[in-house]
This record gives sequence, C-alpha cells and structure tokens, in this order.
Amino acid sequence: MKTARSNLAQWVALVALCLSEIISYVQRNCLGAAESTLRSEFDLGRSETGWIMGAFFLSYALSQVPAGWLGGHWGTRLGLAVFMTLSSLCMGAFGLANVFVILVGARLAMGVAQAGILPCCANTISQWFPPSKCGFASGMLGASMGIGGALAANLTARLVGLVGLRHTFLLYALPGLIWSAWFWLWFRDRPEDKLSIKTQEKNQTDASRSPGERTPWKAILTSPSIWWICGQQFFLAAGYIFFASWFTTYLQEARGIRLATAGWLTSLPLLAAVGAGPLGGLLSDWLLTRTGSRRLGRQAVAVVCQSACAGLILLARPVREDWLAVAMIAMALVCSSLGGLSYVVTIEMSGRHVPVVFGIMNMAGNIGAFLFPILVPLLLGDPLNPNWDRVLYAFAGVHGLCALCWLCLNPNRTIVPDQNDVGVKS
Repeated sequence: MKTARSNLAQWVALVALCLSEIISYVQRNCLGAAESTLRSEFDLGRSETGWIMGAFFLSYALSQVPAGWLGGHWGTRLGLAVFMTLSSLCMGAFGLANVFVILVGARLAMGVAQAGILPCCANTISQWFPPSKCGFASGMLGASMGIGGALAANLTARLVGLVGLRHTFLLYALPGLIWSAWFWLWFRDRPEDKLSIKTQEKNQTDASRSPGERTPWKAILTSPSIWWICGQQFFLAAGYIFFASWFTTYLQEARGIRLATAGWLTSLPLLAAVGAGPLGGLLSDWLLTRTGSRRLGRQAVAVVCQSACAGLILLARPVREDWLAVAMIAMALVCSSLGGLSYVVTIEMSGRHVPVVFGIMNMAGNIGAFLFPILVPLLLGDPLNPNWDRVLYAFAGVHGLCALCWLCLNPNRTIVPDQNDVGVKS
C-alpha cells in the first residue's frame, strides 16, 4: 500500500509539472498562429510582430539564472505558484493591450514571470524521482511542451475566429490561475512531506544543496561542458521556435493554405513530437543500461536524431504536395524531439546545482528562440515576394549545428570538476 501511494504521489507531481509546461507553452506560443491576424488588426509590419513574438524570449532568457536561483531559494511550491500566477496576469494584460509598446511590454513581463518555471520543474525531478525514472520524467516535460505548442497553434486559430483576438488571449490567462491555486494546496517541496515517498527513494532522489552552500560560479562558467550544453540548446530552441512563430505564416504564404487549416497543420508536427520526448528518454535509458556508455546512450542518440532532423527539412523544401511536405517536417520535429536529451544530461551533469545550471542552459536556448523570429523577416527579404527557401535552409542549419555541439560534448563529465564524474568512461 505504501509503495502504491509512493508511486501515486510521484506521478501526480509529474502530471502537475507537465500541466505547468502545457499552460506556459500555450501562453508563450499562441502568437504564432495569430501572427497574421495580429498584424492586420493592429496595423503592424512583419518586423514589429517579430519583435512582439521575440520579446518574450529576450526577457525569458535574461531572467533564467536569477529566476532559477530564486526558485531554488524559495522552493518549488512557492516558486511555481508565483511564477505561473504572474505569467497568467501578463497574458491577460496582453489581451487588454491596444498599442505596440504595451504589447511588447506585456510579453517582456511574461518572459520574466515564466523564467523560473522550467528550472523549478527540473529541480523537482532531481529530488522526487530516482535515477531509473529521471530520463522518462524529463522526456515527459519535453512532451508537455509539444502538447502546449500544438494546443496553442490549433486552438488559437479556431478561437480567434469564434471569439476574436482579445478574448482568446484573455481566456488563456484562466488555466494558469486555477493551476497555481491547486498546486499551492497540494504540492510540498520535500517528497517525504507527502507521507507517501519511501525512505529508500527519498535517499536516491536527494540531490539538494547543503545549507549555506555557495554556487561555484567560476567552475560552472569556465567548464567546457556548460558551453557545449548551452550551444546545443541555443540551436535546438532556435529550430523549435520556427513552429511557434512563423510556421503558420509560412504555410499561408508559401503554400497558399488558409488560416484555419494552416493552424491545424502547424499543430500536426507538434502533436507528432509529443510522444517522441518520452520515447527518446526511454531509448536513451535503455541504451545506457545495455551498454553502460553515456557516449552511446546520450550523445549518439542526440547526434543521429538532430542530423536526421536537418536532413528531412532539406528534403521537404522542394516537395510540392502540401501534405507530404508537412509530414516530412513533422517527422523532422519527431527526430529532434527523440534526440532532445538536454534536460536529462543537464540534470545528470549538474550535481547539487540543478536550478542554476539548468537556468544557464535554458537562458542560452531562449537567446536562440529570441533571435530566430527576428532573423526570419531579414531572410524573407522583399515583403511582396518573400523568400521562404532561405528560411528553411536556416531552419535545417541550426539543427545541424545542434548535432555538432552534441558531438563535442563529453556526457561522462560533471559541470563542477570537484564532483565525481558520472557514468562509465568510454
């Protein structure tokens, strides 16, 4: 009975973390499906909507480290409840905004509010789950982001047609407020405080820092591993954000697909990738168990999958049939998600400093997510005759560079050199 309650508490906690990611990704990604409507309704140019979409990721990236530190100081219970509440209030403010400056300001504020959500989730996984479940739990977080992105693309396109742009954004503020209240009431920072986590599992998952322990900033920032981890996340996020920002517009302009259908087609790659994150985690864990090598279990999976993603995007570019091109791009995102092992590797290599190191890694990723939406209008060139081929080449290129960073990373090492190396040297 106690074992069953232990498992139940862990899975409820995981579901709660996944819901936080779904809600936050709907809030951050909903602008992609509404970009053309937003541009028309507010009489904006492409560069202005690019800045509105990119503003979130600028403040989100710059706030990662302080928000990660603050989340570690507060604890997940308070941190996630506060971060999600503030994010939802910013979403509501965006729905009420009526000028460009306020639109950008609301997105900047939302980026600050959401910056601590993922580091808190990663820290909770490191403390609530034993190593045998860590890969799958990390994969579920990635899948939840895909679910949130797919919902944002599909629901936004439909809701805009039903209730209008402003009411759509106001509706997206409600789930986060409800979730925050429930999470505060149910969750506890220490798993044993739920009276259902076994002592053995509690000891396995105790990765928390010692009281008063300082963050070894110099060791972290001068570690070659952190630079390769940050590099792959920069390019991975830059590639992913294409779906959350310009993909719907690409389908409309390059392939002549109407908005409702384009929103639905945008959701397909994101939905297809939902199961790929947990599956990639399970595959990676299985290879690690069978071979004892993180080179094969972590690194090789990531390199092969990110390279396959880049290749499929290039192959899809000249395809004339819309359904086939979207299917190939969907498979590319599936490959990227299968090889999206940055979360579990960061958790494994961070030791007792998960929130801070995770914040640094996620900051690098969101700098890439901030820059790519702004780069797209420059690649398109003439607004009357946009060159979407250049965008697809860049889209494939960032995944190729992601694979290169993974090739240079040694997953057998830890970020802080005075900690014991993990895994088996290979």
